[in-house]
Amino acid sequence: MKERLGVAGLALMLVLLATGVAAACGDGAEEAKTPEAYVRSICDSFGKHGEGLQELVSTDIEQELGSDIEAGRKIMSDASVTLQDLAKDLDKIRPPADVQQQHQQMVSAFSTGAETLRKINELLDKPLSEAMKELEDLEPRLQELDEAFAAIGDFPADYQGLFESEPKCQEVEELLGS
Repeated sequence: MKERLGVAGLALMLVLLATGVAAACGDGAEEAKTPEAYVRSICDSFGKHGEGLQELVSTDIEQELGSDIEAGRKIMSDASVTLQDLAKDLDKIRPPADVQQQHQQMVSAFSTGAETLRKINELLDKPLSEAMKELEDLEPRLQELDEAFAAIGDFPADYQGLFESEPKCQEVEELLGS
């Protein structure tokens, strides 16, 4: 049982990393011509997925997996879908040239996060020894994911100020309690 909680703990860490980015706050189909329009688009996308993100933030996945594995699996599955949908919406946004790299890192982080949650969820169907081996194989991916989420904070200071002052981002922060 402890090994299962270890897998759950990694899943929880991934979810917390993903939702920690909510402070950076997205609808996707518009082209962002100015930094302000870009930030607003990002915040719209996060707001669009606010309910799913709020569930991630407010749920103790490790506890759910420990007490009701099927409920925990559903939470991870729902989280994976939320993160993948968010990544798709963010990918539709065309960032200003000066933040293209940061934007792509953000899209990649959410997409990778969604896939990693799916893989962790699949591991719960496998015998413990096989699951633990595959979980070890996922460790480099989790490290890359951690680095990708950390890089999201590398937006230039003027963009960070826009994220902090954008009302739509503030609404998302309130929703997520961050």
